[in-house]
Amino acid sequence: MGVPKRHLKAVDGSGIAPDPWEQRFRLLASSVRALISVHDAAGSFLYASPLVSELTGVPHDTLIGSPVQALIHPEDGDRVMSLHRGWMRGPAAETAEYRLVAAGGGWCPVETTFVAGDEAEVQWVTRRLDLVGAEPQTAAEIDPATGLPTRFSLLDRLAWALHPAGSGAAGVVVIRIDGIERLVEDRGRPATSVVLREIGRHISSALRPLDLVGQLDEERLAAVCAGVHDATTVGRIAERILEVAGRPMGAGGLRVTPSVGATCAPAGQQRPAALLQAALQVADEVAARGGNGYELV
Repeated sequence: MGVPKRHLKAVDGSGIAPDPWEQRFRLLASSVRALISVHDAAGSFLYASPLVSELTGVPHDTLIGSPVQALIHPEDGDRVMSLHRGWMRGPAAETAEYRLVAAGGGWCPVETTFVAGDEAEVQWVTRRLDLVGAEPQTAAEIDPATGLPTRFSLLDRLAWALHPAGSGAAGVVVIRIDGIERLVEDRGRPATSVVLREIGRHISSALRPLDLVGQLDEERLAAVCAGVHDATTVGRIAERILEVAGRPMGAGGLRVTPSVGATCAPAGQQRPAALLQAALQVADEVAARGGNGYELV
């Protein structure tokens, strides 16, 4: 099968022009630990990031124009392609878990998120479930100002924790830091990054090495605690975090007001984003009542 004309690289006096697909997806493919691919209505590859070849062992030039179903486990292929065809008609089921062929033989468990693309195409963002939950490393995973893991990293760890192949359960604690706006007025925005970094460091020291503390936005942190499935345990964690986050910081004894919301779930009961949102909402409710407390949901 030939490569579609729009994927051929043009040559001019200066040499080979950049591949338009590489221009579109280079930043995304280099910023996340995910396999990025684009497929036409039949499921043939229009674009594949380097990680696709790395996992499957199929050379890039061979992938382009070939059907993705040939790389999917026979028991999963029809189901996944049915979702793909649904996306060609409009938004459908967002994710699918299945097995993708692995270099050297065997199958790798993956999860694909489908995204509507340009014209008659669907973008696949695929994560290896055997690697989900690894330590944050890339620019998309670490906030450059605070050095803390980002929302992307927190959701990545939470997805791993909630998957049966991971720890099978997770507790989520969201910490809203009130008083940050005063720091912006008094000392400038860089000071807020320092405060968030210090609070994150203190919270991390009070939790297990497996737990991940990261930054949701400019006034909220969160902790993902793998394996936590009961309210008693997550309540003790929330109480410990509240005490640590409320300690005076620095030589001047700077104080902020933490508001903590916490929840937990076993595998299969809640999606990662929904679990995180539940904890975030209850943290905001605690803050609306004056803060300096925690609540479970």
